[in-house]
Amino acid sequence: VNRSPGPVLCDGVYYIIIIYLAVMESAPVAGEGVVLFDGVCNVCNGFVHFLVDRDPNAKILFASQQSQVGENFMKEKGIKTNLETMAFAHGNDVYLHSTAFIRSVALLGGFWKLILIFLIIPAFIRDFCYSTFAKYRYKIFGKKDESCRRLTKDMKRRFLQYNPQALDIFEENARRTAKRD
Repeated sequence: VNRSPGPVLCDGVYYIIIIYLAVMESAPVAGEGVVLFDGVCNVCNGFVHFLVDRDPNAKILFASQQSQVGENFMKEKGIKTNLETMAFAHGNDVYLHSTAFIRSVALLGGFWKLILIFLIIPAFIRDFCYSTFAKYRYKIFGKKDESCRRLTKDMKRRFLQYNPQALDIFEENARRTAKRD
């Protein structure tokens, strides 16, 4: 008689994964930063997915610059930008161009914070490279068509247009950050 714990162990792991996924989909967002991106840009959407996949605690929230909530957020924060750049709001600070990219990736924590080393390069050099790439990104990578990644509950909780309470969490975190400074 073979009494190996194989199937029982596999079933246990299966249930643990199901419970983890259920908790993560309903977990509150940490909401420490907001990335404002070009919603039709394939590169921008790829970057959003990159951040989502590496941010299990939802420290980073998202809004398309073309969405109503994105436009309102930019107006409220005094962010004047066009679709040639992303913006990143962290606490009471707003970053644009390459600095927005660097700061948003660094917020992932861990070894991703090493990207901050690029801040030693003068902003005008970084931003020239960023702007040049942004100028040709549609020609090289195209625009988003209607097929896109399925928005799960976990994804929706990170986007301001689907989760208005996330904006309140971000604002509260920004107030706390201001009090510490």
